Amino acid sequence: MGFAGSEGPEGLTLVRSESPVTRASVAEKLQSERRLRASVVVLALVLLPEDGPFDSGMVFPAGTRELFQVMRDAAPEGIDVEVACSDDRYAELTLHSEEWRLPLILVGDMLATPFLLDVLANYVYDKLKGLLPGRSAKVRSRIILETAKGSFFLEYDGPAEDYVETISTGIDAVKGDIESIGD
Repeated sequence: MGFAGSEGPEGLTLVRSESPVTRASVAEKLQSERRLRASVVVLALVLLPEDGPFDSGMVFPAGTRELFQVMRDAAPEGIDVEVACSDDRYAELTLHSEEWRLPLILVGDMLATPFLLDVLANYVYDKLKGLLPGRSAKVRSRIILETAKGSFFLEYDGPAEDYVETISTGIDAVKGDIESIGD
């Protein structure tokens, strides 16, 4: 599967691009938050506002704090997770209850992807259990994979039931694309 804005499995768009959203660019925007600014550059996973860093202020999708806590509690040694926002500036926006929006997730270490997929699978599964019988939900998610070979952007907008498998397929495609780029 190539990367140039190609559609992957249903609901998934894969793009290889020089994303303006990198750990360094996020750190630069955090001028007044020194602790966050220093840590963001070395983190494996950074949660950002859904529309990217600071385009919409510091408003995160509903459930971001919960997802962050789950990730932080489950993170193995060497996988650090942070929300790119101080507690006093943090805000969540709740929209339609059957469309789950996840924060923009910036992956700075590809070794964190198995952990990320595991946490997302559990998170979405737990939310699916809470649906009324006969109801379905949709997930909107954007993930940026920052690698030495470039930035890869995964965007998913589709059924919650297919989310983790589809994102996993996208990450596998990115790994294959990275290997084919060469040194």
